[in-house]
Amino acid sequence: MSRSRSYRGGWSTSICDLFSDPRRRSDCCAITCCGLLLSDRNAHLVLDEQRPSWWKRFCCNIGFPVMVLLVLNILAVFLATEETLDTWIWSIRLTMLVLIIFLLHRGQKERIQVRRALVTKMYEKRHRNEEGQRDETDIVDEPSADYHLQLNAHDIRNAHGTCCLCFPCSAYPKDIIYNEIRQGDRVDSHIQETPPSDVCTCLWSCLRWCCCGGTLGWWIQCCGMCAIGQEDRELELLLDPKLLQIDYITFQSFSEYYPEILALRESRNGNLFAHWKALSLLSYNLMKILIVCLLALAIVALLQLDPNFQFQNLMVVLATFGQAFVVIWVCHWMWHRFDLSTDALVKYFASGFCLSVFLAIVNESIVGVIVSAVSYLIVFIANEDPLLTPDEVEEAKANFFSNNLAVTSIFVFVNAFISAATVEEVSKYFGFWMVDTPDLMNPQKLILGEGEQRHISQSSLASQGAAITVAMVAVATGFACSENLLYVFVYTTPSLNNEIATLLARSLFPVHPMCAAIQSIGVVKRDIEGNSRSQMGMILLPAIILHGAFDFSLMFLDVLQRTSDSQNTTEEMDNFEKLSLILSLSMVVIGILYYFVLSGYQRKRLFVLDESRQAAHETLV
Repeated sequence: MSRSRSYRGGWSTSICDLFSDPRRRSDCCAITCCGLLLSDRNAHLVLDEQRPSWWKRFCCNIGFPVMVLLVLNILAVFLATEETLDTWIWSIRLTMLVLIIFLLHRGQKERIQVRRALVTKMYEKRHRNEEGQRDETDIVDEPSADYHLQLNAHDIRNAHGTCCLCFPCSAYPKDIIYNEIRQGDRVDSHIQETPPSDVCTCLWSCLRWCCCGGTLGWWIQCCGMCAIGQEDRELELLLDPKLLQIDYITFQSFSEYYPEILALRESRNGNLFAHWKALSLLSYNLMKILIVCLLALAIVALLQLDPNFQFQNLMVVLATFGQAFVVIWVCHWMWHRFDLSTDALVKYFASGFCLSVFLAIVNESIVGVIVSAVSYLIVFIANEDPLLTPDEVEEAKANFFSNNLAVTSIFVFVNAFISAATVEEVSKYFGFWMVDTPDLMNPQKLILGEGEQRHISQSSLASQGAAITVAMVAVATGFACSENLLYVFVYTTPSLNNEIATLLARSLFPVHPMCAAIQSIGVVKRDIEGNSRSQMGMILLPAIILHGAFDFSLMFLDVLQRTSDSQNTTEEMDNFEKLSLILSLSMVVIGILYYFVLSGYQRKRLFVLDESRQAAHETLV
């Protein structure tokens, strides 16, 4: 008889066990948007009462706050004067803070309710026999269940803090109970086998050790993200696997819409309208949200509600989306429409557009604060006068870095390779990995009809590899589209010519889709070819090097141009621009060649594996 581990409160995994198994997709979703999507899914699976419709939840959590902020911004544009502008700005910031606190508190109450219900289900399951019925000697009356909840009330409440709280860590021997496992019991994968580890697992282990848990026995909780991941891992043990095969937000089962997609694939039906009709509720609603947002922008532009957003600006928005859709059409519809469904394509694009960008902004802000603090510390140490005004500090910082090119180069390297390349490539990888779609599921785990399951198991390995590549390119294209909108309308000086120039410059260098395609080579090697050495670090490294080199060349040339003699002639300025263009094009060409060479070798290996699998199948028949 073997033994399983039971952690503090009767959980099968520790609250600190995010990313302990790189094969688990939901961990990425637990840290994205403070675990909003995964928490919503857990609530649907745990709570017995009917959940509000997706559009009501969308309006309460996203639509209402965005509408309030838009109204305040429009009022500020029309009513603010030079004397009252600061008042309006602080009013908008205060409103944002109040809305965030309100939403966090509202979400905390529901998450605590979900955790209480899940603890009750765990308690009841431990007192059932193998047939799912309680023995006469193990009858548990309601007061005993209530008493169990009272014992764990403190942990249940503290696991989901409004913002940040310390939670007693359950990753140490004093909090682990060993239970006997009877034959036939369902056992978690972390008991049956040791999962592989990757760079994300190692980094999270270091964070877990450093973040109070290794010293004081407490774990810092941020908006309950770790607790959400723990609850999801427990649901995998408690529920029928078919109940877990649902979309986020709409909670539509894969078995409701995927058979129609398989029928289109089997019949090789290339009709666009037929593929549109086969969309899941989630993809259909995502498309509706996009159309509604574009119509709202059109109304704002045509009615001139915002002086800074006119009809010409609307055309720039449409051109930004149009450029992204052209990339998607070429990569997917022209060549691989039957390898990856249009439904999955919409989900992956939306994941990159919203979720990956959110991750990148948050993490780049954190890295930016650290880098900025280090730069000020260096200037403070190097400066002889410690008592400087803020303006003098900025001037001293500019003078220091203009006179110390070596130090400036180090900071440019950090910004290019860490703040930009690493953060963005990891965010895009997470954007791909967190999407749960039947297209890329293991056919042995996908619970559909017998015919559909047989069909998907017969798809070639080359087709599965192409599906992964298209999915990752779709995430990167959505990410690039969102980033282009930010650069065009936020980071660029308001001017139609500047907006068009920025969009054209960013469209000419498709770094994000190219790096995603390079990442896909490693993912296919790991998931299709079965190469265990191809883990997250090896998958991301080539893309990070290429992306970082691209950004570093542009950033460093910009630094040289700004720190050189102010009396530069027009010809010298043109030389800087030409060199920047040549380096950018060179990086893009190197990336494209790298991808096509390696993907060509990979396709040959996949064809060989397909032939071996077909020969083995014929031998069995």
